[in-house]
Amino acid sequence: MSHTRAVTVERFSSPCATKRRVHSRTRTASFSFTILLLCGCVSLGIAYLIAVSAQSTTGSRLHRLEKDYAFFTDEVRSLERNIQELSSISVLETAARSMDLVGIEEPRYLTPDTGVAVGEAVQKP
Repeated sequence: MSHTRAVTVERFSSPCATKRRVHSRTRTASFSFTILLLCGCVSLGIAYLIAVSAQSTTGSRLHRLEKDYAFFTDEVRSLERNIQELSSISVLETAARSMDLVGIEEPRYLTPDTGVAVGEAVQKP
């Protein structure tokens, strides 16, 4: 009986080839990490731009509202001064004379519920 021995030929690789394969895998991983890092930086940049844009828009709107508030506050003060000036007794008497209104000396009220005054007009010189 003859024994046959199976001989397998193993492929031996040189240390340089092994180093190249490891370097190739490392380079691929490094390239993927670089791409991932670049995408992350771009995403953060876009998010920053959106935040700054929203903040500047809000600041602009707030500034416009502050200007409107100041304008309307001045307008209210002006109207209050006009009301005070026109409510004075001298202005009211002058307006009543210009409309030919006359006062009554002794008013008589019809009933307490109606509050209507009745009297004879007295001409003031």
